[in-house]
Amino acid sequence: MYYFDHAASTPTLECALAAFLRAPKGNPDSAHAAGRAAKKSLEESREIVAACIGAEPEEIYFCSGGTEANNLVIHTMLRHGAVLYGNTSHASVWNIPQYALNRPALGISVPYVNNETGEVLSRKRIAGYHAEYPLLHLDGVAAVGQINVSVRKFDCDYLTAAGHKFGAPQGIGFIYAGKNSPPISPLFHGGRQENSARPGTPSVALAAAMAAALKYRVENMRMDLERMYSVRDCIIENAPGIEGCHINVEDFGWDIVPHIISIRFDGIPSAQILPLLDAQGVCCSAGSACSAGSREPSRVLIASGLSEKEALETVRISICPETTQHDAEILLSALKNAVEKLRKLLPRAR
Repeated sequence: MYYFDHAASTPTLECALAAFLRAPKGNPDSAHAAGRAAKKSLEESREIVAACIGAEPEEIYFCSGGTEANNLVIHTMLRHGAVLYGNTSHASVWNIPQYALNRPALGISVPYVNNETGEVLSRKRIAGYHAEYPLLHLDGVAAVGQINVSVRKFDCDYLTAAGHKFGAPQGIGFIYAGKNSPPISPLFHGGRQENSARPGTPSVALAAAMAAALKYRVENMRMDLERMYSVRDCIIENAPGIEGCHINVEDFGWDIVPHIISIRFDGIPSAQILPLLDAQGVCCSAGSACSAGSREPSRVLIASGLSEKEALETVRISICPETTQHDAEILLSALKNAVEKLRKLLPRAR
C-alpha cells in the first residue's frame, strides 16, 4: 500500500511506540511510588513538548487530540466575548455554536496551515490578526511537527495540536495557553487534572509517545523538510503531464507547506478518482477526514478561491518525511491510469 493521506493521520513512529511501551503504568494522581513515577513521566513529557514549540511546561495542557483542543480553546475564548473565524477553519471550530455573538468580538481563531490546501499564514498576517483582536488562537494541527513552530515568534494566546499528525498514536494532543491568556475552562467536570482544565486520568503512555514523536520531528526538521520538498517538487513537476491536471497552488499563488499538495482534474470529480486509486493500492483523500462522506463541495476549498466544480474535482495528496521518490512515481502512475480510464468512461470528462 502507498499512503498519501498523512494529513489525516500518519503512522506511529518507532520512537513513539517505544516510549508508549516503557511508560510507567501507575496513575499520576496516586501518592504511592508507582503514581509518583507516572507523574514524573507525565511532567517530563510536558517539558519536552513545551521545549519543542518554545513554550513553558506550565503552558501545556494535554488532551485527546485536535478536535478536543480546539473546542476547549474556543469555549474558553467565548467566555470573554465573541470569536471570529473564517470558512477555512476546521469543523471543530466552525461547528461550535456562537452563543456570545451579542458581545464584542475579542478573539479570532485561524488555521496556521490550511489542512486541505497546505496554505500557510505569514507572520505578518498573524501579527495583523492579533493587533486587531486581543485573543488569538492558532489551529496548529496541520503545522506542529511538520514545520518549525514557535509560539514566541507568533505571540499567540493559544495553539492547538494533534499527536497523530506527526507520528504519535491517535488519541493524544495538546494545547498551548500563554501565561497571560485566560486559563483553559473545562468542558466537563470532575477532578483537577491538567490544572483543572481537563478532568480525568491523563494517559501517561500517550503523552510520552507524543513527546517522543514531536522531539524526533523537531530534531530532524531540517532533513525532513528537504526530503518532503524533494518529493513534493517531483509530484508538482510531473502531475501536469496528466491530461487536465491543475496544481491549485500554481493557479492561486498560495504559500504552501511541503507536506500537503492540492490538485484537480478537469471534468473528473475526486469521488470518481479516489476509488480507482484505492484499487491500485494508493491512498489519497478529497480533503479533511473530519468532513469525509459529505457530497457537498468543501467550504474550505471554496473559501480558498476554487469554484464549486473545482472543489469537487480536487484531490489532496499529503506526504511525510518517510515518503520516497519511488512512492511519488507510483502515485503519479496510478493517477494517470485512473484519469485515462475515467476519460474513456465519462463523456463530460473528455
